[in-house]
Amino acid sequence: MPVPVFDQPMNNEKEDVAPKMKEKTSAAAIFFAIFLVLVAMLTAELFLFDINRHFNNNYQVCNVENQTQFTFQKAPAPEGCDMKEYEGLRVIIHIIVLIPFIVTGFILIMLIRHKQLSTYYRILRNAFIILMCWLTVRMIGEIEYYLIKHDPVIGKYVILLTIISLLIYLVILIQRRYLKRPL
Repeated sequence: MPVPVFDQPMNNEKEDVAPKMKEKTSAAAIFFAIFLVLVAMLTAELFLFDINRHFNNNYQVCNVENQTQFTFQKAPAPEGCDMKEYEGLRVIIHIIVLIPFIVTGFILIMLIRHKQLSTYYRILRNAFIILMCWLTVRMIGEIEYYLIKHDPVIGKYVILLTIISLLIYLVILIQRRYLKRPL
């Protein structure tokens, strides 16, 4: 049975919907979020240092703690110490520790990416994103430093490939922001 003409909604009528109020973020919350990121970075650095000291067999042999000098001269390695082996093992230990943490972090970020979060959680999410990005950049930088120091031919290609991939991502990001499309 057809609907009477008077009971049909008109297409040009708009519902009166109040615009959403944008939640404000206080300066104190931003300050403490930055402080949270810095403390988390310091904690990650100390954790990686302790993991290296505990699991790297060459740590005691190379006497790494006593080699710190405040000059630009390269400290001589003690006898019986293979610095290439020590630094290689350090990089491997850091990769083994950081990869699961970074992958889990980015999976969590992707899961909550499109959820409508309140301002409180949005600030924490952004702090967590900054921490994950910093850990990723730190790990890639440590790998590239090791390669440049101990195998310069491969190291320069890895650095160039990293720069190329970073520039490709930036071009895509800038173009999408320009066209205002989501990632």
